Amino acid sequence: MIKLGSKCSLRERVNRFLARYRSTPHVTTGVAPCELLCGRKIKTHLDLVHPTVQSSVSQHQCKQKLNYDRTSSEQEFGIHDSVYVRNYGKGERWIPGQIVESTGPVSYKVRANDGLLMRRHADQIRVTCAQEYESDTPLSSDTSDIPLPDSKSVVVDLGKPESPASIRPQPLTNKCESQPNQGSGSPNPRPLRRSNRITKAPDRLVL
Repeated sequence: MIKLGSKCSLRERVNRFLARYRSTPHVTTGVAPCELLCGRKIKTHLDLVHPTVQSSVSQHQCKQKLNYDRTSSEQEFGIHDSVYVRNYGKGERWIPGQIVESTGPVSYKVRANDGLLMRRHADQIRVTCAQEYESDTPLSSDTSDIPLPDSKSVVVDLGKPESPASIRPQPLTNKCESQPNQGSGSPNPRPLRRSNRITKAPDRLVL
């Protein structure tokens, strides 16, 4: 009692002593007296050392955000852009439409081709193939630098068609016999290897 401090009153000293006694697990029961009475543990100064639920939740949320930002890419759309919007009604899942208004950093108002106005998140909007092609390979309307062939300078000599009688079939020649083996040093080709195994006639069933 004296070690608690001389500045505190006697009532405060007794309350601190009882709080520490009631929050300490008992030797016989193994549970603190306050937990037996209230059904839960009371909060003490020692509990401030342990992480709270709010701190653990915020740490996990920060980790999830970092993992999401590594693979995600923000999509930005302009007014009057032709897009495909997610349809949650009847019909196809993705329907064509046009951006009408930007209602937030990642939300837009889209008017479908049938006149339906809907508000969608950027993740529920897809760019059309035409916009992707224009952004990747922009088309150039200036074709003056492309040289064109001169029709007068190009002359194709087709000649006279040959009659079927004048076409004679040429005899087939073995290229291996006409051309010596240039890769090997000897001009004679290597003889073929044949098997010397004696074949046995099959036993057939004669009725």
